[in-house]
Amino acid sequence: MWAFNIMKAWQVLLVGAGVAAIFGYTYIFIIRLIGGAIIWISFVLLVLGLAGGGVYTWFFQRPKYELTDPTYTYLEYGSYALWGLAGLTLILLCLCYNAVKLGIAVFKTTIEYVQSNL
Repeated sequence: MWAFNIMKAWQVLLVGAGVAAIFGYTYIFIIRLIGGAIIWISFVLLVLGLAGGGVYTWFFQRPKYELTDPTYTYLEYGSYALWGLAGLTLILLCLCYNAVKLGIAVFKTTIEYVQSNL
């Protein structure tokens, strides 16, 4: 039964394999060119996202509650926690800068190896 299905859909399978190969080679090429930038951008977005979450809870959500409401206090502590996590992440990135650079170099070397041995 499955062999009959493959015989009926061989054109779809052939086109799918070709498109997958083209996308795969394109992906490897793009990652080789901007892989390091993608990693650094993800770190920056992580820190900005945590800090932005703290700003959002402090300036936009917290004023919606009364001072006596426990949610007001929870949001205040939540914003402190988000800012603390953003700061901790930034400090760890600064301390691990050389390790991150080494990891990016290994990542790029791996991509070059895979691209040359396809």
